[in-house]
Amino acid sequence: MTAKWIDRHTHIAGLIESAIDAVDPYLAVKKHIYLAGDTLTVGERVLQLTPNARVFVVGAGKAGAAMALAAEEVVGARLAGGVVSVDQLPHRSPRTIKIIRGGHPIPNRNSVLASRQMQTMLREGRAEDIVLAVISGGGSALLELPVRSLRLQDLQRTTEALLWSGAAIQEVNVVRKELSQTKGGGLARMAAPATVVGLILSDVVGDSLEAIASGPTVPKHTSEVDALAVVRRYGLSGTLPRRVVEYLSHQANGLSAGPQPANERVHNVLIGNNAIACVAASRKARRLGFHSRVLTSSFTGEAREVGGAIAALAMSPDGMKLGLRKPACLILGGESTVTVRGRGKGGRNQELALAASIALSGAKNTLVLSLATDGVDGTTPAAGAYVTGQTLTDFKAAALDPVRALANNDSHTLLDALGQTICTGPTGTNVGDIVFVLNYDR
Repeated sequence: MTAKWIDRHTHIAGLIESAIDAVDPYLAVKKHIYLAGDTLTVGERVLQLTPNARVFVVGAGKAGAAMALAAEEVVGARLAGGVVSVDQLPHRSPRTIKIIRGGHPIPNRNSVLASRQMQTMLREGRAEDIVLAVISGGGSALLELPVRSLRLQDLQRTTEALLWSGAAIQEVNVVRKELSQTKGGGLARMAAPATVVGLILSDVVGDSLEAIASGPTVPKHTSEVDALAVVRRYGLSGTLPRRVVEYLSHQANGLSAGPQPANERVHNVLIGNNAIACVAASRKARRLGFHSRVLTSSFTGEAREVGGAIAALAMSPDGMKLGLRKPACLILGGESTVTVRGRGKGGRNQELALAASIALSGAKNTLVLSLATDGVDGTTPAAGAYVTGQTLTDFKAAALDPVRALANNDSHTLLDALGQTICTGPTGTNVGDIVFVLNYDR
């Protein structure tokens, strides 16, 4: 079987489906936890439950509903209750676990409500109890309880400024952890003295557990000093609420608790990540007739720069300089950033694709597709977009200016006008972004 250019739309659909299916959060939880009698196995760890031990489920993230449903089914009658904050209410909800729709990407009152309800429930916990914390991307906004000197509005303005600044998500979370009672191990501290098991689906490049959803079950190793450094690095001292800057400065000047020690009663398990999705897509590409390779699962950088670099790679001779014969499929996972300077409509994947369209101009039978695995790219209804060597010509024929659109961060408007956006709807999972480079021989 040989992949042909005429079938590219079928190939796009198949590659996306295989990547998303490989990181299904429901199946990932079922794969990593198992209850037999009084023995709860989580990954490689075995926990013995006493006759009176109860299990609670808490957490937050875009995959939270499916993860909670799987946990409920595994735990069964042992489940005493739970609260999970998600960005979209699911079609199928757990019976015993309360699902609350919080705010994303900006926390809202429900984000705080969910956190307070978790806090109230966990106060009743005992040392013999088990708390399963289901954590996935998006949890930073969905699980929020400001430190006592700040208000929700302070955190909303701070989050918005950070997300528009071009800061990497790890840097954004360094700041958010210092302003919240739930982040940087805060959720685990609420659950003491119970044993906490974090089931974590990674959307962060490098899979740092401390960075995923700002690490609600992971001790932080950064401080207010580090948070202030991020604020200053991106010139946000005069943009953030004064109370936030004053709080960070006050804490950094000697009152900070600093890095948190590890807790022997907290166990975190990584149950899925970007690499798993990339490998699954690569296997699918081979079945479709491509010579395929995963180049990386950890790209970062400004979206427009990454897009230009990937387009240059796609146009290079000799199987994209990696020894792959045509038809070839290169797969790159990671997450880019966008420094917002304009007022247009877009997201990092569409901005990457738009930039790639300029550099890809004239390339024959070559396609670049950039996808957000959660199905939501920026503030648009698209999950991403694809471009080819013909796209720039099509822009000109439609009197559309991609260079001007990039300057205005308006990638969605142009790509949607050509029908080259990808719309999956929310996928219920989240492991970052994937870029596919398809290079056909005909």
